[in-house]
Amino acid sequence: MVKVWCSSLFISESCLRRPEILVDLVNSSDLLTIYTDRIYADKLERIQIESEAELMQELRWFRKREMIRIAWRDLAGWAPLSETLADLSWLADACIQYALSFLYNQACEKRGTPLLSDGSPSKLSYWVWVSSVPMS
Repeated sequence: MVKVWCSSLFISESCLRRPEILVDLVNSSDLLTIYTDRIYADKLERIQIESEAELMQELRWFRKREMIRIAWRDLAGWAPLSETLADLSWLADACIQYALSFLYNQACEKRGTPLLSDGSPSKLSYWVWVSSVPMS
């Protein structure tokens, strides 16, 4: 534990400001748990939000908690580099997809569901959006 606190200003400051994050990570055993690719999405799906402001607040808290978990496991030597990198990627993907889904559903409620040329509902997804962004 001392090694982690001394190695990461991010972890030590985050845990001092919000000690409930570390308490939650310890009590849930998440610090010792190897995640799979669906864990982040599954955790986010259990969060109930009503507004964009809540979305942003919950995503910030969730991302900070999980970044502390990922960094802690890496610095403590409990996770190989491949696991750390996979966790970072899965976390980013899950957060983006969760936000996109919430905002898409809100837009559909306000303006109706967008339709394709054949009249079927258009589903917006992160992967479709990413593939349409020009790479320079």
